[in-house]
Amino acid sequence: MLENMDGKSVKIANDEEMIIAGAAKIPLRAGRRSEDSEILIKPDLNGFIIGIDWLEKQGRFEWDLREGRIKFENEEWLELQPEETSRRIRRVIVSQDTIIPPTGQTNVDVRVKHRTTKDKPYLGFVENGEVSSLNKVYNARSLIPAQFSHIKVPVLNTGKQSQVLPKGTELGILQKAEAVEEIREFPTIDAQIPKEELSSTENEVINKMVDDLPNKLTSEQKEQVREVLIQNQNIISTSEYDIG
Repeated sequence: MLENMDGKSVKIANDEEMIIAGAAKIPLRAGRRSEDSEILIKPDLNGFIIGIDWLEKQGRFEWDLREGRIKFENEEWLELQPEETSRRIRRVIVSQDTIIPPTGQTNVDVRVKHRTTKDKPYLGFVENGEVSSLNKVYNARSLIPAQFSHIKVPVLNTGKQSQVLPKGTELGILQKAEAVEEIREFPTIDAQIPKEELSSTENEVINKMVDDLPNKLTSEQKEQVREVLIQNQNIISTSEYDIG
């Protein structure tokens, strides 16, 4: 039996709020024993957690960590199953139904799915891409802070009608990022990147960005900015619908 608990939440040991989507009452089996249990369903966890209260009901048990097995009372040893690699992937999902206006951008609430409550968040990023379930809707390449919830990702609707981005929609896979120290001054650039490596559109955009720099900058400083832009040409937006 599945009970709908959409919108309810619980607090876990690290004080993070976990959303509960529902509860299923099913027999949980381990070897020869079976225990009717209430299983909470959480949209942001793709692992399975057994509470200490369930283990206490099973009586005495032994762990054999070297051999990867467990035994209840005097029953036979049970082999522990290795975790699938695919379940270690952290996915960025939409937290609630969100209306995306036509030809506009909206900051959408998202959560990061993870395996267990012991998992530690890390700084990461999600690549830009088209939302597969909608037409002409794209999420921007975004830096994701080291947390599992209360995160916002910009989503762009290039269509002419409002669209609803449903709760639970996957926006991409979280990739780990490395934090670097802030650069307080530009290093000397020895190697110049030939301008022929840039497209005419990229060249035009970079030239406009340099022309728009404050007049108080020297010619040398403007040239340093130009070189930085050329080195990072792949993240520059070159058109109205290029999120960059």
